[in-house]
Amino acid sequence: MLTQPIIRGLIGKWTMALSEFTFQYVAQKSVKGEALADFLAHHPAQGQEEELEVEIGMARMEKNYWTMYFDGSSTETRSGAGVVIESPQGQRWQFAFQLDFKCTNNQAKYEAFIIGLEILKEMKATRVLVYGDSQLNELHLKGSDGLLLLCPSAEDIKVIMTESHKGICGAHQSGVKMRWLVRRHGYYWPTILKNCIEYAKGCIKCQIYGPIQRGPAEALHPVTKPWPFRGWAVDIIDKIHPAASNQHTWILVATDYFTKWVEAESYRSISSTQVVRFFENHIVHRFGIPETIKADNDPIFASTETQEYAERIGIKLVHSTPYYPQSNGQAEASN
Repeated sequence: MLTQPIIRGLIGKWTMALSEFTFQYVAQKSVKGEALADFLAHHPAQGQEEELEVEIGMARMEKNYWTMYFDGSSTETRSGAGVVIESPQGQRWQFAFQLDFKCTNNQAKYEAFIIGLEILKEMKATRVLVYGDSQLNELHLKGSDGLLLLCPSAEDIKVIMTESHKGICGAHQSGVKMRWLVRRHGYYWPTILKNCIEYAKGCIKCQIYGPIQRGPAEALHPVTKPWPFRGWAVDIIDKIHPAASNQHTWILVATDYFTKWVEAESYRSISSTQVVRFFENHIVHRFGIPETIKADNDPIFASTETQEYAERIGIKLVHSTPYYPQSNGQAEASN
């Protein structure tokens, strides 16, 4: 995986995930029998202690926690669960239950675990050591990339979002970027995107030092038109060199949003009066009164004469914002 360029499948995903780290492969040398014997002598196996009390000199140490063993099984006909509870004083209780619903082996083990916890709660147990062959202490979810993602608790979620947003490696990212980072580090919960967006919006430093939107507060103007000749985009083509034979150097262009039909006329010079005459002859008289005409903030489009003409016949004259002139893209495409 570290030497071959595999970029497909599960190995390729792991290779991409580990690419940010620097690994060096070191071959294992031969291990002699004496080394294994020394290792086993220094690391003896730890078995379960049967004695509950250990005397060390005059002091006496007692086990101060409860112990629970659980297991469950399921067959085609019935399912069952078993629980063994041991008190700190060494008393044992054995419980067996028959489940009256169909379930898998894992579900039966979950039921045994929950029943055991309920019994311990009634016994006022505060410290419990649980033994079982299922990893119930952590819940994992398999992601779309085939990797297991850990589902943390509510307290761990706050720590994870804090570290990913403003921790040592945090860069005060946005909520969507935070979600990507959290998943990148192997965590997931159902409301991850919502929580990350809310956390990023509530960050005080992001509010103080973040970029300020200085554009005017104005409603957006949708350009989707459901039928022909309802909305037009108007623009002026810059002065042409050399001039035409009739000395015309300016072109006024109008484009219908629905059909992409183009109307154009050339001029020696353009004024507000000529713009009004163009609207009337090339748009209104030919295709009817449109709902909107969109133009940039050129003075001839924003003049009083043009505004009064549009209001008089019922046309909504919309201007693209100076911060984003590309919004009048239909006219620019025609140009």
